[in-house]
Amino acid sequence: NTGLLANKKVTDVAVSSNASACAIADGRPYCWGNRTYNALGDGTALTGTSLVPVAVDTAPFGNRAVESIDAGFAHYCII
Repeated sequence: NTGLLANKKVTDVAVSSNASACAIADGRPYCWGNRTYNALGDGTALTGTSLVPVAVDTAPFGNRAVESIDAGFAHYCII
């Protein structure tokens, strides 16, 4: 089950050392895995693990299309 990534074109993927991963699909970031430190970027205070991708909240950045992503321990950077 690919959930939110179904039928989308994935153009970049990043994996952090904090047991989470993100992908850029159709110009939007999606993350899954460890939620510690809000590492999934979905704006929730949830903890635990998401086994399926969740949409990253890009509203603070004007909902611009995302081209690439890179990972650190408990953070991701997008361009």
